[in-house]
Amino acid sequence: MRLALAILVIALTFTGQIRSQERYRPTIEDFRSAKWGMTQEEVKVVESLELKAEDSEAEALFYRTEISNLAADVMYQFVDDRLVSAAYVFNGSHVNKNMYIDDMKLLKDLLTEKYGMPLGGMTWSSDLYKSDPTKYGQAVSIGHLGYLYQWSTLNTRTRIALSLRGDNFKTFLVIGYRAMDSLGMKRTKDRKKALDVL
Repeated sequence: MRLALAILVIALTFTGQIRSQERYRPTIEDFRSAKWGMTQEEVKVVESLELKAEDSEAEALFYRTEISNLAADVMYQFVDDRLVSAAYVFNGSHVNKNMYIDDMKLLKDLLTEKYGMPLGGMTWSSDLYKSDPTKYGQAVSIGHLGYLYQWSTLNTRTRIALSLRGDNFKTFLVIGYRAMDSLGMKRTKDRKKALDVL
């Protein structure tokens, strides 16, 4: 279930076409020590974290780490055994739901320091809590408020998105990384799978 939610959040995160106006200098790596297009075995070799889980059906590898004292699952997603996206899925729990917004702001500041100013912001689907900032965390958890910020790297190989969304009183904080040329690969594979079922 957690895998399905993570994949859904990552897919929704990258549906926009927003690009950052200020970009980070190019690096050899696209995500951590990995490059887009690597096989699962190649990623296992370059990733220094201990492998926690492997899902052959979803073509995903899972690790655990911390970023600024925030616990996160690290997910590598493959299409036809080629790395196309990755994410940090933060799994902290807060009684005060506004703390999720504080976590998101911390991560946004770090990403902005590295990649420059993002595009994006908050979006409301219901105005119920809009006039009360002390309830914004609650609004996120029930799906009334969402945050999305996006950056692109200078080498234009990677789109990065920070997303804070919620549903049914659960909150999802994710930093997603996607190869810019991978969206077509995923759609083609999904379409082929659907056609095979018919």
